[in-house]
Amino acid sequence: MELVWEQYFADHFRTTASAFYYPIRNLISEQVDPVSGNAFFANAGSLNLRGFEFALSKTLPGGLDGTVSYSFQDAESPSTRMAETNSPKHLVQASLSVPIIKQKVFAGVDLQFVSKRATLAGEYTGAYIVPNFTLFTRNVLKGLEVSASLYNGINQRYADPVGDGLAENTIVQDGRTFRIKVGYRFQ
Repeated sequence: MELVWEQYFADHFRTTASAFYYPIRNLISEQVDPVSGNAFFANAGSLNLRGFEFALSKTLPGGLDGTVSYSFQDAESPSTRMAETNSPKHLVQASLSVPIIKQKVFAGVDLQFVSKRATLAGEYTGAYIVPNFTLFTRNVLKGLEVSASLYNGINQRYADPVGDGLAENTIVQDGRTFRIKVGYRFQ
């Protein structure tokens, strides 16, 4: 079940608010065979997911584009009433895109905040904020798009919880990475 409200106002603003409840049954989950110790996947889990989201966006005719959003989610197993692993309660995202050269070249930045998450060992990973930076083109040449992105721009150290079958409780994620993307759309 989900209820969504979307509203446009003041020429270029858009707000979206939603509340949701998803009772998920027969969730595919990793199991361990008690005899062999081998891992396998089966439809054996249940999950209740409830929460809400809010977003505010602004787009101007000159190409300036910005969004900020917040999500709260509460995911728990109906049988244990414990928090699900690798499921943050709070997510915050903010993005801004600015034209640099006449609607052809843009600079963008986005920030992502992820709150702490439970691990299988009953511990928690730390919350983190990661900024990403991108330079990209639109319609410089018909159909051609080019972008260059720097992910985790401040080289934030963070880790994600892991599933069954791994010796580690968490896996440290990549630091700063760079990507160049070239695409062509056939008309």
